[in-house]
Amino acid sequence: MSKRLDAEESVLAAIKEYDLLPFGPSRRDLARITGLGTGTCQEIVVNLAQRGLITWTANVARSIRILQPKEEQNV
Repeated sequence: MSKRLDAEESVLAAIKEYDLLPFGPSRRDLARITGLGTGTCQEIVVNLAQRGLITWTANVARSIRILQPKEEQNV
């Protein structure tokens, strides 16, 4: 696996750690957990959001959340 994919998997795993909390991780939280830089974490967050794996709102603190696949959502 490439370094980029490893980094994305690490960030996704870090975001999942916050699933049960009422708030998401900050970029600094992600950097601390993964050992990556905050800029790298931001790039990965944007990429994951564009791919539809997570959601986040620009300029809103701790808004990063995992998107659940439709079959896992309680409809």
